[in-house]
Amino acid sequence: MNTEITGSVHKTQSLPGTISINELPGPAGLPLLGNVLQLPTEKLHRVFAKWSDQYGPIYKIKLGIIPIVVITAPESVQHVLKNRPDKFRRLGKMDFIIREVGISGVFNAEGEEWKQQRKVVTQALNLQHIKSFFPLLVTITEKFLARWNRLSSENSLLEVKSELTRYTVDNTSLLAFGYNMNTIEKDKDIIQEHLKNIFPAIFNRISLPVPYWRYLKLPADKKLEKSLAFINKFMQGIVDKTREEMAQNPELDMQPTNFLQAVIAASDPENPVSNEEIIGNVLTMLLAGEDTTAHTIAWVLYFMHLYPEVQQKMQQEADRILGNENTLKEYDDIAKLTYIEAVTFESMRFKPVAPVLYFDTLEDVAIEGVQLPKGTAVFLQTNYEVTKETNFSNADKFMPERWMAGGCPVFKVHDERAFIPFGAGPRFCPGYHLAMVEIKTVLSMICKHFTVVMQTRPEDVKEILAFTMMPSEFVIRLERRK
Repeated sequence: MNTEITGSVHKTQSLPGTISINELPGPAGLPLLGNVLQLPTEKLHRVFAKWSDQYGPIYKIKLGIIPIVVITAPESVQHVLKNRPDKFRRLGKMDFIIREVGISGVFNAEGEEWKQQRKVVTQALNLQHIKSFFPLLVTITEKFLARWNRLSSENSLLEVKSELTRYTVDNTSLLAFGYNMNTIEKDKDIIQEHLKNIFPAIFNRISLPVPYWRYLKLPADKKLEKSLAFINKFMQGIVDKTREEMAQNPELDMQPTNFLQAVIAASDPENPVSNEEIIGNVLTMLLAGEDTTAHTIAWVLYFMHLYPEVQQKMQQEADRILGNENTLKEYDDIAKLTYIEAVTFESMRFKPVAPVLYFDTLEDVAIEGVQLPKGTAVFLQTNYEVTKETNFSNADKFMPERWMAGGCPVFKVHDERAFIPFGAGPRFCPGYHLAMVEIKTVLSMICKHFTVVMQTRPEDVKEILAFTMMPSEFVIRLERRK
């Protein structure tokens, strides 16, 4: 991972009972380059896991001459997450790159900016709004079922990620700005093609030591700029239309029906939110919502094929809860899908979409007996401890039952501090409830009607880290259940 950490670590007096970063163990590197050449971007989390085996729960690496502290211990990871935004902030370079491409929002906001944006986002994604949104989600799920019924009758092979992204894009766009992109009913969708270019390109820029794109545009940069220009133009049209609707219907200021309306309504007349900030927030929600949820469902389907007995239990639960219905119809039935939820959590344990989190210290702190001066880059590895016996019994086995009521006595060790797929602390993911509603609704539909059979060999499915951790492309065949 070739990267540059902006800012500098200031000198500080040693804190009692601590050691310095330089005293930490870590992999040997090259002069001036440090460990840069040892960190392939797409496998960064796996390299960190190997080094954690070797050097323990806290160690140092060097990117160039800048020291980075990598932490795996659950209590220390929780400490960092729970002390945001006062003592830790998201990595400065990540924030800068995200703002540079124009999709800044609550994800990368810090301090007072975050507090203002967080209020709007949590209101737009609270349980009441998700419950009122549920009938629309059901309609989209029924369209998705019709699509998969057609494709299965044609004996088509489905590339999982692109298929699932259709579902999450349509849901998120409808909730985010009241517009159904209807990618499900289109064989090829332009907006989806542009959206999928953005996160990998941002992650690649974060990983580069020199911001060459400011001086020289390579084909990848031109492709990103084309996608950003298309999406910004599209979003500008949505924002303009929404402003007109709210001007004609003042009651929407008090009772917004989607996230975009809520952002506009929350704008202070004396300090109005700009169109760029509005578009950035809505795009952040759209990108984060469609990407992470689709990848999580893709990993669940992967494990469903790998463990037929798990898939069969999921099907039995879907049959029982859905009854004669093709999809979920009642919001309250989501809570009854306890086994499907357990499979989802177990999939997240093995395949978290955010296996590494990146932060800077905002003041001098001590973690694990190590002194971290203000400005120190801290990388948290979230995919390491969840597969260790010290935190979960039979940690190397895929066992959804560990997440069900009564499972913990059977699994003597079950430390959920190590399990943070949605983060922790004040910045716990505000989209958690929406993600779980989407996941359980679509998985129950799939299990009710189909058996998932992978056509790609499981051993050929690789983990790819590109901002989020996703599976490499894999193909499935759908067998219609009788």
